[in-house]
Amino acid sequence: RAGINAGLNPFKLNRAMPEIDGIPFDSARKWAATLHRIKEDSPLGKGLSSNVLFVRGAPEKVIAASKLTAPQKRALETKIEDMASRGMRIIAVAQRQVENNIKTLKDMEHNGLPPDHLTFVALLGIKDPLRPDTKETVALARVAGIRTVMITGDHAKTAAAIGAELGLSGAVLTGEEMDTMDDE
Repeated sequence: RAGINAGLNPFKLNRAMPEIDGIPFDSARKWAATLHRIKEDSPLGKGLSSNVLFVRGAPEKVIAASKLTAPQKRALETKIEDMASRGMRIIAVAQRQVENNIKTLKDMEHNGLPPDHLTFVALLGIKDPLRPDTKETVALARVAGIRTVMITGDHAKTAAAIGAELGLSGAVLTGEEMDTMDDE
């Protein structure tokens, strides 16, 4: 929707650079990728035919695979912390021109994203509004003596901001921290 609002036409983009392969998002991998052919007769092709790889996913994964200096990485980390503290889910986007003979992402799916492989493009912040009755439901559960626990795959600061919006308080644990805990 944001692209359309910015004047982009998804149908024209799909014709100019059709998808030829993809790797779906996986919560363990934390990223997804698509490989597109840029047609030489399209406005994007400029008389050249090539393929382009787009990667989107968890900022820490995409940034680690992007060609960035240490100061650039620190600036992005600061921006991510700011966006997360405002309750935004954050997706990083990067790309790379690849040779025409690359037609599959099979190797990348099994081997992961190599470091310094991509050109960083953007951070996208998405604010999912709470359902209208969620805050009231959490409050009713508290009055009934029910302890509410929120589990999410989002950034810890995103979870804390959304929890605060719901009237929840307490510790925020990441998935990695939970993995190190024993069952007791």
